[in-house]
Order: sequence, then C-alpha cells, then structure tokens
Amino acid sequence: MLRLQRLHPRLSAILCAATLLLLAPDAYANDHGGGEKAAGPTPMMFVVNVGKTGHGGTVLQTQIVLEGANPTATQTIEAYKPALQHQIIQIISAETPEHLRSAEGKTALGEKILEASNKIIGTSRKNGVKEVFFTHFILQQP
Repeated sequence: MLRLQRLHPRLSAILCAATLLLLAPDAYANDHGGGEKAAGPTPMMFVVNVGKTGHGGTVLQTQIVLEGANPTATQTIEAYKPALQHQIIQIISAETPEHLRSAEGKTALGEKILEASNKIIGTSRKNGVKEVFFTHFILQQP
C-alpha cells in the first residue's frame, strides 16, 4: 500500500501531462521555442464524384496541400480557403476517371488547381500558390 502511495503522485503528474498533450497537440508539436506556432500549409481533404454520377460512378478521395511562395502567401491561402475548396471541387468534378488514373492526368489536375487558386487570391506562382501537392489520391468505383 505504501508503494502505491508513492507512485500515485508521479502517476497523477504523468496523466495530467498526457491529458494536456491530447487536448492541445498543435501547441506542443509546432512550438519552436519562441512561443509562436509554425505557419505551414494546411492539407485539405476532398471526396468528390468524378465523371458519371449516381450508381456506378467513381469517387475521388484526395488530400491536397497548396504551398505558398512565402509566409504571407500561406496566410492568404488560409484566408481564402472556402473559396479555394469550392473551386477545387468544381475542377475535380469536371474530370473523367480515365484521365485521373494517368500520371499526366494528375499533373494536369494539379496545374489547373494551381492556376485557379492563384486567380482566386489574385496572385501568381511567384507570390501566391507555388505548388500543389496531392498527399492522398484514391479513385474508387463502387
């Protein structure tokens, strides 16, 4: 019993620290000593019908990261995120599954998204969206 009493304060401290980490993981993971959170591109997840809709249609599950040319561009991308997401859904839904299965199709889709994104936020590749990365890309037929 005495042994459990000695462990109890330590265990309590460990559980408290673990709870804080679970409740606020970003605050601990992105702190670089200065107390400021690192500003980086935020992934956007999409699930979009592609080509023929309805029974037998294809669904694209994708995660996209829009990389800003500089920290200001990254902040601008975040500010325009709803409009960018809407436009990306429109672009993806206009594609065909056959086109998206090829490497060329994925590259072309990335370029369309890049051009449309810079048009929405009023920038160019040099001072706006520098690159489009697909970090998750699954075409699925039911």
